[in-house]
Amino acid sequence: MAEPLQCDRPAQANHAELYKQLVSELADFAVYLMDPKGCITTWNPGVERLLGFKEKDWIGQPSRIIFTPVDRAMKQAEKEMAAAVREGRAPDLRWHLRKDGSRLFVDGVLIALKDDEGQLLGFSKIMRDVTERARTEQALRESEERYRTLFNSIDQGFCILEIKDEPGEPLDYRFIEVNEAFERHTTLKNATGCRMRELRPGHEEHWFETYRNVAVTGEPIRFEQHARELEGRWFDLYAFRIGSPEQKHVGVLFTDVTDRKRLQRQLKRSEERLRQVFAQAPVAVCVLRGPELIFELVNPSYEELLPNRPLLGLSVKAAVPELDRRF
Repeated sequence: MAEPLQCDRPAQANHAELYKQLVSELADFAVYLMDPKGCITTWNPGVERLLGFKEKDWIGQPSRIIFTPVDRAMKQAEKEMAAAVREGRAPDLRWHLRKDGSRLFVDGVLIALKDDEGQLLGFSKIMRDVTERARTEQALRESEERYRTLFNSIDQGFCILEIKDEPGEPLDYRFIEVNEAFERHTTLKNATGCRMRELRPGHEEHWFETYRNVAVTGEPIRFEQHARELEGRWFDLYAFRIGSPEQKHVGVLFTDVTDRKRLQRQLKRSEERLRQVFAQAPVAVCVLRGPELIFELVNPSYEELLPNRPLLGLSVKAAVPELDRRF
């Protein structure tokens, strides 16, 4: 069995010198001590690099010197020290001020220093500049907020699907994200995170095949389709792949066109009835177009009236010159 390693305990003065040397080397970090009242008692090169304070301008200053006016008014420095005394440490993730008044965002921590009896000796703070990261995160949040606003402001339904094509399981898809108009168009409630076969077990197979093809090929598709399980509604849809093929994500922008389809059917029936009336009318009927009175339509009775004459596409004057011009 190896003998335990015996280490010499360095002298207290050596401790202080080693700590000072270590702190001096941390140029990318501002590291300093404060007394129990929050007055700054030490300095390192990182303080000047991050905050712009030379040692002579730094020592003896209150810790709130780097806090913004708003944070000073809210006594954030005092709250931070109180939290450190209570919890042992307190995070410092906020905007601070440099000596020249410019701002930087820091990621730091304030540590309460106590003796063996729990008496407060002071505080130690270490921080680093993460301004670029904070600005990037802020830009990302703003971009996401703009996307979210657009996402939920459009009248069309929109969803992002994840295709589930697993061996031994029926083809399915899961709703990753839906906008506010989604439920109004589809009648599906609380769909995010759910699979379509969970929500509507009888949903027609062609829906699953269509979306899988888009995910696999990457080719977008625009189509109109009837959905029996969604209250028999009709939809006008545009489906396209999002991200890499491995993700199997499909975006779908769609509109409920059930009313339009119903009106189209009604119009078609009306037109069919009109054609039947036109064809079966016992009197000669024609439809003329434009100031030249071009024959557009003639019914069988009209053809019987003028047998063996080409009429369609000709003017009245050319096809039936003997008719009165007042016709």
